Amino acid sequence: MSEGIGLIIVIAIIAFLIWLLGKIISIALFVIVAVPLYIVLGSYATVKFIAMNIFIGLDKLFYLGFNVPVVVVWAFWGLVIGAAIQGYREMRIYGRKRIQVLIAVAPILLLVLAAGIRSLPSLLISDTPTPIVRTENGTDKKEPGVEVKANATPHLASVPEGMVLIPAGEFTMGSEANPAANNPAHTVYVDAFYMDTYEVTNAQYAAFLNVVGGDTAVNYYLGTYWQQDGTNFPESDMLQIKYIDGHYQVKQGYENHPVHGVTWYGAMAYAAWARKRLPTEAEWEKAARSGLVGKAYPWGDTIDDDQANYNQNATENVGKTTSIGSYPANSYGLYDMAGNVSEWCLDEYHKDFNITSPRENPIVGGSLTSILTNWANIETARVIRGGSWTSDTDALRCDFRYYSNPRGDRVTLFSGFRCVKGVSFSDKE
Repeated sequence: MSEGIGLIIVIAIIAFLIWLLGKIISIALFVIVAVPLYIVLGSYATVKFIAMNIFIGLDKLFYLGFNVPVVVVWAFWGLVIGAAIQGYREMRIYGRKRIQVLIAVAPILLLVLAAGIRSLPSLLISDTPTPIVRTENGTDKKEPGVEVKANATPHLASVPEGMVLIPAGEFTMGSEANPAANNPAHTVYVDAFYMDTYEVTNAQYAAFLNVVGGDTAVNYYLGTYWQQDGTNFPESDMLQIKYIDGHYQVKQGYENHPVHGVTWYGAMAYAAWARKRLPTEAEWEKAARSGLVGKAYPWGDTIDDDQANYNQNATENVGKTTSIGSYPANSYGLYDMAGNVSEWCLDEYHKDFNITSPRENPIVGGSLTSILTNWANIETARVIRGGSWTSDTDALRCDFRYYSNPRGDRVTLFSGFRCVKGVSFSDKE
């Protein structure tokens, strides 16, 4: 009996020692490997965050106010500061104290001048009143937390039919709340423009396809991803335009639903045919935000299926688009800026563009004129915004960015668009 108890005690002691050794080894590995790794990764993330925000802050401070590449801006300030340092040394040698001080403060004076240039539009034009928003009971109220920038805008009587005037001015593009979007919060100035109140409908696009006709129309609608034979599109309940007896026809009941399955080329071609164009990414986000600052969605920070068609969860429209105007408009009077169908933008997609983009009318992939005149030869990925009826809530955020092949891919099936028209002659539309 005593031998059995002794054996149990020995086994228990050995088991305890093995457990203790394992514990010591695990703690040692954690201290030697995991802790330093966490410190390194944490330090890297912290340094990267601080450096990014310092760069963004300096970029905002030293931005000249012109639409020039950031490299040119920093080269300019490098030359200014270098010249000031050298000039200060030379004047010190010759004992010219007054000129020495003037040269030393020259960069500061130029910085003040640059700030004056950036502020010139708001100094010359009177302030814009706080936007008025129509409430559900029909009364008017001033919307709190609305970002306003002074600028001249055309008279409402000049707004083209079916479009809304988006006023010129600055707005906060992007958000720090959604790092995955590669769209950090930064201030952008956008000229005034007109935007379609609704997304382009099936009826409108079918009329365009019937004018274009042939293989060209095939490439515009769904594109090469679906490998059409030139006459018949794949049988699918999601496709709402069919080619029947030599004519493009909309499925009954879907005439006023937004068109989807449109390639970027197809959206560009329709816009040119309608004497309009696609919005830039900055224009699209400014319009979607409709003056609200830092909000996740076009109406605020919360979302439910009474506000947009998304995630296939609209009560009576599971798994399909809804007729335009089925959900409330944002403060600019634009419908479906989130959900229903995602929307093509003019810009080439560049992951980090919004971190270092120009502060005035930013666009990537060429100038506005070069893209509009050479779009048929462009093959780089294009920006898509807004989310579709199949998207989750993150894709419906105002700051969410994604992209697709302009010739068409899986994303194209859920993509539509709306058009804009420039107020100034600079668009050359």
